[in-house]
Amino acid sequence: MSFPLITAGNATRLTALASASIGFISELAWSPDGEMLAAAHGGGLGLWTAGFSSEPDLKIVHDSPFKAVAFSADGRFFAAGGSDMQIRLYDRPTLNLMNTLHAGAAVNTLAFSPNSKMLAAGLSSGQVALSDLEDIHVFSAGAAGYEMTRLAFLDDERFATSCWDGKATLWRLSPFTMIDFFAHQNSDGKTAWARDLDISREKRLAVAYKDGKILLCDLTENSLTFQRGISAHEGGTHALAFSPNGRLLVSGGRDHAIKVWNMADGELVTALAAHRKPIQTIAFHPQGHLFAAGSGDHTIRLWGVAS
Repeated sequence: MSFPLITAGNATRLTALASASIGFISELAWSPDGEMLAAAHGGGLGLWTAGFSSEPDLKIVHDSPFKAVAFSADGRFFAAGGSDMQIRLYDRPTLNLMNTLHAGAAVNTLAFSPNSKMLAAGLSSGQVALSDLEDIHVFSAGAAGYEMTRLAFLDDERFATSCWDGKATLWRLSPFTMIDFFAHQNSDGKTAWARDLDISREKRLAVAYKDGKILLCDLTENSLTFQRGISAHEGGTHALAFSPNGRLLVSGGRDHAIKVWNMADGELVTALAAHRKPIQTIAFHPQGHLFAAGSGDHTIRLWGVAS
């Protein structure tokens, strides 16, 4: 069954197409070709390879929670990491474990560079780990005691991080240096945790905050330029993802809702009563006709516009 591209014009017709229960879900990721959906959860990884159904087609069982999963841009590898402080690199066609890297702290987020030559990890220690897929080096990045929550590459030389210290920071890979950052405080003047971030095709940065805000910035060669703020979710915005063409932003929050935003004007397109607990992660299919959302109620739902 085929589904149309999700747009601002048809998003009000979004419907939950299927669901699965797999345990506490930390992160979802699609392979670049859209043929595999991976879910990092409390018992390992669930992998869907033949469409989405109530049970994953393949499982990688692990004795401690996986908190992060990411695919290389060339589709050859995927990586998973979690509370045991290890990053595991897998060959995607065979699922063979290729390498295990010790990060020195719990792994909260993973991302490959666009050329697939570098893997970056955001750690619970506030540090960033960088690996060429063989060796690993750890760098100080956030304030001590503040966990890194999300990491995304802008290009092969630059990436952005979000952190519990309220900062969204733009970094250069080589040499590892900070380029620019901005910090957000809530209405009481206290630090608002940055929970998630994403970068659109048009080099726009979106950051989700615990106070419910989403902040949008334009990324230039050497700076982050604030564009606008959105009051998105009561109790906190936990997850967000741009559509592949950058025209929509989908967010999820502590209010159990999924919301779709039009990036042309920042206006709300639709809100979906989705889950019984907060939304933890959102991932768009590379073709932009589906997205998956994972919740603290231990379910994943696949969303699309029914014809």
